[in-house]
Amino acid sequence: YYSPHVDYFGERIQIDGEKISDGDVERIYSMLKPVIEEQGNISFFEAVTAIAFHYFAEQMVDYAVLEVGMGGRLDATNAADASVCVVATVDLEHTDMLGPTIADIAREKAAVLRPRGTLITMENKQEALDILRKACAENKAELLLVGRDAKVETVACTSEKNTYRITIRRGSYSVRLRLLGEHQGKNAAAAILAVEALNEPQITNDVVEKGLSEAFIPARLEILQRSPLVVMDAAHNPAAMRVLAKSLRLFKYDKLILVIGMMTDKDIPGAVKEIAPLCSKIIVNKPNVPRAADAEIIASEARKYCGDVEIINDVTSSREKALSIASENDLILFAGSIYMVSEARGVNGLRLDQ
Repeated sequence: YYSPHVDYFGERIQIDGEKISDGDVERIYSMLKPVIEEQGNISFFEAVTAIAFHYFAEQMVDYAVLEVGMGGRLDATNAADASVCVVATVDLEHTDMLGPTIADIAREKAAVLRPRGTLITMENKQEALDILRKACAENKAELLLVGRDAKVETVACTSEKNTYRITIRRGSYSVRLRLLGEHQGKNAAAAILAVEALNEPQITNDVVEKGLSEAFIPARLEILQRSPLVVMDAAHNPAAMRVLAKSLRLFKYDKLILVIGMMTDKDIPGAVKEIAPLCSKIIVNKPNVPRAADAEIIASEARKYCGDVEIINDVTSSREKALSIASENDLILFAGSIYMVSEARGVNGLRLDQ
């Protein structure tokens, strides 16, 4: 269970890679609708989480993997009793809701931990680690760190191949990932630690390696076409943009053309600062969602770092402009918001089913 979706609602709720059908969504929602209406003031995310929980229970899944929507302590997913929790990193986001500091946000995330459970993280900021360690001590829980409890050795990290050797105390894994970017090696290590924490003998190394080789989430350094190279990434905050900027080193290109649209509640100056200095051309648009930021706000930040910034509000038109000015050796990058890149993905005719 994860959110938001890129192409199809069913992406949010999957079992063994199979999306929930529209019929099952409608059926379960009809069952839950009286309760939802009785409760009142139920958010869309909370309603969808309830559908996911009901579906997983119906299908009698062995394990459910749930992505928290925001924070953790008050998130709808925290109704689940999770034996294994992964706090990937802790960054300043949703500060109006979660608090203004790294420690505040770490505290919210750590609240998903259960007594005698396992918490896995790749976080290395001391302020966050102190909070996570304290939560583990209070819950008599185990803390596993990527880098200490899972060593990640890069075998090959290019735009064509992403392979790693990941070593834990019980052995090692040879991992070839479909997802691109060196940060995915750490993500894979966290996933391996999570599987190991389940202590299920039937989940062998071969099973884990196969699963990781097939794992795919759209709009994560995703290549849409090769000439010119078109890449889509859902990076929408400074930390993610920093990782994206570093990951662009995987590609060979002459000029970088950025097509960007963002939401009003994001750190627009911080995010733009990480990516704009690399760009020869920036095209700013406004995604077709209520929370979309005004293009001029983004453009004014982009002009601080790039001399060629243009506003084309419509995503379709911004894509057409980028393609019309790009040479076959240029890179066109769509980034800034999952909603914007979702529109771009639709425009390019690329769908998850493919």
